[in-house]
Amino acid sequence: YHELVDEVRAERVAGLIFASGATEFAGTPILDQPGIPRVAIARSYELPGIPKLHTDYAGFFSRALDALLAQGRRRIAVLFGASGDGTAAGHETAAAGMSGSILDEFSACMAARGLAINPLWTQFCHIWSSLSARHCLQLMLHAGQYERPDGLILADDNFVPAATQGIVDAGVRV
Repeated sequence: YHELVDEVRAERVAGLIFASGATEFAGTPILDQPGIPRVAIARSYELPGIPKLHTDYAGFFSRALDALLAQGRRRIAVLFGASGDGTAAGHETAAAGMSGSILDEFSACMAARGLAINPLWTQFCHIWSSLSARHCLQLMLHAGQYERPDGLILADDNFVPAATQGIVDAGVRV
């Protein structure tokens, strides 16, 4: 971080691409120094004045649910990446007083397909804790559960290895 700030101040940076809302850089030359092209993968309300790309979660959930339905799945679980304050990572719309959270988008897509949401299968794990994702999936899918989901959406690609291991730990064959 300090090296990047030094590089920006010395005007040795041709441009910056942020893979998140970059709120941790507020008030630093990384965001404030003029003359540096910037782009971010962030929500529309984040990083004013910086062009943004953002994930179309409604489209993502629609396609994922359609694929699961085509395979006969009806009991769908979802694992969201969460930030430290419990909101979906990169989707702090509730904290910002805005509608359209990732959970709202998922819920709307489920409802549009006549699928019920089971709150036990709608989980948030901290984005920096792969162990929590592993244990969450193991808990959701272990053989002692009265009812288990038959489909899973990982709404954060950072969880793929850990979630896969949790499925293996639970003894589920896929």
